[in-house]
Amino acid sequence: MNQEGPQFGVLAVLAATTCWGLGGVLGKAIGASGLVVSFYRLWMGGALLTAALLVLHRRLTWDVIKRSWLGGVCFGLNVALYFTSVRMTSIANVAIIGSLTPVIVFPVAVKFMGEKVTRRAIVCSTLAIVGVVVVVLAGGSGGDRSTAGDLLAVVNLASWAAFFLVTKHARKGVGTLEYMSAMTLVAALTVTPIALLTHQDFGSVHGVGWLWLVLLVLVPGAAGHGLMTWAHAHVDVSTSSVLTLGEPVLATIGAAVFLGESLNAVQALGMGVVVIALAVLAMAEAPAVETEPVAAAT
Repeated sequence: MNQEGPQFGVLAVLAATTCWGLGGVLGKAIGASGLVVSFYRLWMGGALLTAALLVLHRRLTWDVIKRSWLGGVCFGLNVALYFTSVRMTSIANVAIIGSLTPVIVFPVAVKFMGEKVTRRAIVCSTLAIVGVVVVVLAGGSGGDRSTAGDLLAVVNLASWAAFFLVTKHARKGVGTLEYMSAMTLVAALTVTPIALLTHQDFGSVHGVGWLWLVLLVLVPGAAGHGLMTWAHAHVDVSTSSVLTLGEPVLATIGAAVFLGESLNAVQALGMGVVVIALAVLAMAEAPAVETEPVAAAT
């Protein structure tokens, strides 16, 4: 995909974040457990992406699978850990812990990927994290807090940061669609034994729940992760990890609009802080995006 403007990489990250912001609303509307939703989402997404490869006369090579499998394992674990942790501790704790992704990504990106983290990025990241904390805490916390659940949320944070970093590395020489297909199938294979061993009710999706599930596959899944996977070849991971902090804000707004959940003035103030911080970073970093690498031959 040729760049028509240097801002497209950052715009793709923001678009992906918007798609992910709808994930919580759609997942909750399905009415099934998190692992069941994850199981169907990943297998349906894997089938959709594989079909797209076939239609476009492209295929998965062993080289692509070798480059993509680690990202798939990290993503599968992330999905399983996220939905398990929110059942064991408060959603607020999981969201706040998850917002610390840049804290892990920044030093790794600088030391091992040669990225330069600017003072502006650090300040914007700090403000965005504070804003997320305000949004989550001001809205109250659903669920009881537990140390075990908090620990799982920390492991979930590590798996998400690892997925971000591994995907950034894997995209050097792997096409977006090829990576997405291989990664999603591996993620599905990772989640399946977890769902089976925990005796999930796979028949718990009914009626309109299937429509929400399809939308979950298409919007946060295919569109959201597709955009972010493409963007990884154009934007520093230290920048994209901060821009995704807009997801909790969008999820909160989506819950208020579509699920009737409350939204107060303090949350609105926190959202304003997040939006301003991310807008400043996006405008500053847009001209610094990278060029698209040559994909491996398939």
